Amino acid sequence: MQAITTQREDSFETILEQLAQELNRQGNDTAAQKAHDLQLKYRSQELVLAFCGHFSAGKSSLMNWLCGKQVLPTSPVPTTANIAAIRCGEPRALVHVHAGDDLEIGLDELDEYCKNGGDYESVQLWDRIPLLGEHGVLLDTPGVDSTDAAHEAATYSALHRADVVFYVMDYNHVQSETNLSFARTLYERGKPLYLIVNQIDKHEDQELSFAEYRKGVEQAFARRGIEPAGVLYVSRQVPDHPYGRLERLREIIGQLLEDHLPLMRYSLSQAAWELAEEHSKWLNEQMSSDHEDHENENTKDDGSDITAAFSMEEENMDDLSVEEIPEDLPALSGRISQLQQRQDDLVSNIKKLRETWSWEIGRLVEQANLTPAALRDLAQLYLEGERPGFKKGLFASREKTMQEREQRRQTFLQAYQEQVAANLDVHVRGLLRGWSREYELWNEEQETALTASLPEITVADIEAGTGKDMAISGEYVLNYTRALREQTAARYRRAALEAADRLLEQLQPDVERQIAAVQSEQQQLQSRYDDLLRQQEAEQQLQQQDQAVRSLLPKRETEVPDWLPRIEAGSQIVQNAAANAHSSLQPNDPNPLNPGSVPTAETSVSNLQSAAGSFLESTENDTYLAGVSTGGLDKDTALSSAVSVQTGSSARQQRLLDTAERLRRTAGKISELPGMSSQAEELRRRAGIMEDGKFTLALFGAFSAGKSSFANALLGGSVLPVSPHPMTAAITQIMGADSNHAHGTAVVFLKDAEEMQEDISGALRLLGLPDRSLEQDWRKAVAGLSPARIHPSARAHYNFIMAAAAGWEQMADKLGQQVEVDMDAFRGYVSEEQQSCFVRRIDLYYDCELTRQGMVLVDTPGADSVNARHTGVTFEYMKSADALVFVTYYNHAFTAGDRQLLEQLGRVKGSLALDNMFFIVNASDLASSEEEKNDVVGRIVRELNSAGIREPNIHALSSRRALHGQDEGFRQFQQSFNTFADETLAGLAVHAALEEVGRIRDMILSWEEAARQGEAYRQQRRQQLMTEQQSAREAVSRIARTEPDRRVQEESGELLFHVRQRVRLKTLEWIPEIFNPAQLNQESADLKADFAACGRELQRRVGIELEQEVLATTLRMEKAARQLISERMRTYGREAENSTTGLRLSAYDPSAWETPQLPSLALSQAIDWKSLWSMFRNPRYFFEQGGRENLRTEVTARIDNMIGHLLEEQRERLAAYYIDGLNIRFRETVEEMHRQIAEWAEATEASLSMSDGPDRWHHLAAELDILAAESEVSQLH
Repeated sequence: MQAITTQREDSFETILEQLAQELNRQGNDTAAQKAHDLQLKYRSQELVLAFCGHFSAGKSSLMNWLCGKQVLPTSPVPTTANIAAIRCGEPRALVHVHAGDDLEIGLDELDEYCKNGGDYESVQLWDRIPLLGEHGVLLDTPGVDSTDAAHEAATYSALHRADVVFYVMDYNHVQSETNLSFARTLYERGKPLYLIVNQIDKHEDQELSFAEYRKGVEQAFARRGIEPAGVLYVSRQVPDHPYGRLERLREIIGQLLEDHLPLMRYSLSQAAWELAEEHSKWLNEQMSSDHEDHENENTKDDGSDITAAFSMEEENMDDLSVEEIPEDLPALSGRISQLQQRQDDLVSNIKKLRETWSWEIGRLVEQANLTPAALRDLAQLYLEGERPGFKKGLFASREKTMQEREQRRQTFLQAYQEQVAANLDVHVRGLLRGWSREYELWNEEQETALTASLPEITVADIEAGTGKDMAISGEYVLNYTRALREQTAARYRRAALEAADRLLEQLQPDVERQIAAVQSEQQQLQSRYDDLLRQQEAEQQLQQQDQAVRSLLPKRETEVPDWLPRIEAGSQIVQNAAANAHSSLQPNDPNPLNPGSVPTAETSVSNLQSAAGSFLESTENDTYLAGVSTGGLDKDTALSSAVSVQTGSSARQQRLLDTAERLRRTAGKISELPGMSSQAEELRRRAGIMEDGKFTLALFGAFSAGKSSFANALLGGSVLPVSPHPMTAAITQIMGADSNHAHGTAVVFLKDAEEMQEDISGALRLLGLPDRSLEQDWRKAVAGLSPARIHPSARAHYNFIMAAAAGWEQMADKLGQQVEVDMDAFRGYVSEEQQSCFVRRIDLYYDCELTRQGMVLVDTPGADSVNARHTGVTFEYMKSADALVFVTYYNHAFTAGDRQLLEQLGRVKGSLALDNMFFIVNASDLASSEEEKNDVVGRIVRELNSAGIREPNIHALSSRRALHGQDEGFRQFQQSFNTFADETLAGLAVHAALEEVGRIRDMILSWEEAARQGEAYRQQRRQQLMTEQQSAREAVSRIARTEPDRRVQEESGELLFHVRQRVRLKTLEWIPEIFNPAQLNQESADLKADFAACGRELQRRVGIELEQEVLATTLRMEKAARQLISERMRTYGREAENSTTGLRLSAYDPSAWETPQLPSLALSQAIDWKSLWSMFRNPRYFFEQGGRENLRTEVTARIDNMIGHLLEEQRERLAAYYIDGLNIRFRETVEEMHRQIAEWAEATEASLSMSDGPDRWHHLAAELDILAAESEVSQLH
């Protein structure tokens, strides 16, 4: 190993000491402590080898192997909850307790301390470990998938001290987002990085060549820009595995320790520079925090709201965001002068407006022509009539005179009113309305107030200026009308000015608000001016402090040293492995852990028969058939086909077929009898369902949980492609071949353009990109995305959209089509991302023992799907499938998606009449002991209980071993499943059929009894029959008479109330989980973007949770509706039967309920996360000073409010849907009951008229007894 010296030895310790002192002087105690740790590390001359990875990846097991003994506790249940350091020395352990003395313990006490990491800081272990020698340290860390802030801090602390990092992943989860993201963080830190793929013994060459697997691993890390020092493939279960390099791991550590000083110095140099980077971020945080504290203090002091509302002209005022405020003093000064002028203008505007309006009102009134010549003539007539001596004609009576006088008065008054209305009133109103509308003040209330304020011309107005004794001359009339006009004008002027003043009063608050806004902006500008000065000073101080630290640093090495031990190229590994496999394995070695093992035809057939044939137990007469054509299928599929092509049928199917045959015989015997045609048809319908024998088995689980391998074990061969990389992206249904589809044929249903648009829009939204239509160049929008900048929560959506972009040219023209393909092409549509992302569903027609029994196997995308529609599709399978199987992986924790899916299974389970769920713990062959396996199963049972699933039917098994017929767990699952399918499910169908036969038999016996009576009884019975029929009809008619509205509304309201409460609690629970230190820390290049991405992930989860909750509510509503129908049918049916002799009503199942179509419940655009950034500030404030709790409170309240509105809409829709549905089904039930009553009456009438009735009925009842007895005997077998 070539040594590289980064700094003179005598000065390095001094550098670290000065660095610690300077950091301490600047107040960064955490960084100072780290620098002190580096100083201690330098003195110790130790080389720290850190092992990181998600929990149960096998870190502790590998470290124990390196130690040559059990030092750390190991279990698939999380063990190491904090840092554990291992050194060579006399056996002992030292526990560093939080805020307390160190505690020395024995190694035999270590297990409990490792599991209760919250009580201590770290553990140091010593044992006799020759590999480590005097200077080697192995460092074990908590799982990187923890969302606990303490675990995150502990892991990053370990990385600070580490010289080399070994990142451990298990075989099936290498490409998990956790692994890829954390490995990227490690690489960016400049630490020498080795990747270890553990549990390579799980690799099966039949499923995927090792070269292809290795290529997929390398490409996944290369896409993230990660270039490790090497990748090691190892297996603790099979240490000498052909593809494993376990011993090479020991060699590498030995080489690293052999000449460790150069690497230690390199690492210390890197750590010192990294510490300086952390300090720079800390300084920026301090400056940002001080600035925000200053702003908060200012806001608190002046009590003003700097975001005061604008009105009137606020659209024209500049947005006051900080980014748009001038950043130099001259510009600030100019802006302040402009604002002062604006404020002066606003103050003078009201005064100017009052002057303007007053002048316009005066001008309008003065120009109004109110007394033209025609009006003056009428005024003269009026005035003359008002004189004391006025008479109408020479001999006019007093009465006529008075009439004439009144007529002249009214004529003049009306004319003057019209003149005022036309020449003054209308113009004043128009002027005032115009001003009101100009300033958006006009409304109906304004119109009413204006009408009330304007003068009304009355008799009193025209009488006011008359002189009783004056001679009426032209001059008098002119003076009178002038005075009348001036009086009217004055009144209108006064009223108009008062109305204008009221308008100005309404304008005043708006003007004052504008003035306040201007003043607020002035305050902002002044505050910004002060901030700029402080910021300049603070930045200068920060630069000085930062430079003071950096000036102490040693020369930085920018690349990982090329003298690190390397791992040979992958191709060489594969070649060596192939040679080893050829030489080391026996030809007939059946060991399933050995990928080189190729069973002979005889053993393969035997083993596969054990896996496939025994799944649904064959009858005694089952035989093998030779010479089966396998077409173009691969070797494994052909072998499976050869095994599974057998005669006979399973116990379940045979039982159903036997019962169906007896039902058809019964139908044949009664079909010709009067009134029995419908009963015969019902028996034939039940027989048809049994003969069809369809049984749907739906599989659920996360990627790499082993759903596909479990399905292959059920099918008895390698039918579905199996890979540790994410694959299943669409629903895959596997069913038996039929006349239209040959064995090995698949029908691929491709998404149409609308579905593809929905998926792409959803991905763009979760990636924080604007939406684009398929017609737009959406591919260009995603081309610039950097994998390293994709938030983990959006990784699946990133992979989807990149795959869609890559396959668009090939698949765009096929959207909406159905494509029929062979098995090879089918595997491509399942496993190749560029094709699978365009697939909606695949139907595979495959002939084997399982499918030949009518089984339909459904492989779902499960918890990791990016397709929003899969939530509803998955629910339909949960609701309607005959059996549900959830598959989880032996040593992998439930993801958030898993938990949501499990909780939905729990909701569905609670609404089903039958427990049809099975839970599979796959890859249980990884267990080192039966006790360990029981611990894992116990942990999973507890997780299922927390998801609302009580007493789960759980089985730990190995799909891989099951394919070779060697797994006891799989056989136990078979037995449990067969019991459910053969006895429980089929038994219910047979029992219901026998009940129907028994009902018919009871009616026949009643007819026999009636027929044996004398003629007098029969005559009396005929008379009673009509009355009984009417009574029975009236009884069952009451089923539909009471409306279910109130009960349904109460049910829907109560259920959705609890939905809201549960989603609110989930939101509170998820916020700390999603906004966690692993995602939001100083390592991030863009914290704002990561913060918004966390917010989008929260919205996505809440949307899914809300949709699943509402879907589950529809199932509860349906269950309640069925119960209501059943209650009424039982109550009124029994009443109908009691009112008759011999009536036995058949149970009726109304038309099936479809899940109601619900509008989108997504919250995709509900929250502007940028507006909440102020609650984050920086990681320290967010996680340590209450920022996350503030966010939690605010966001939960917002989401809860939105959910409340959404659920209120859903409540009305659901209530209406189920009220209408119940009324329809009530009517259907009444019609069916009426039909049965009519047929009973017809058959009873006929029985009373048959001459051979008694014997005929007796013989028929005896035959039905025999059929029922045969069925009961069949059930016992």
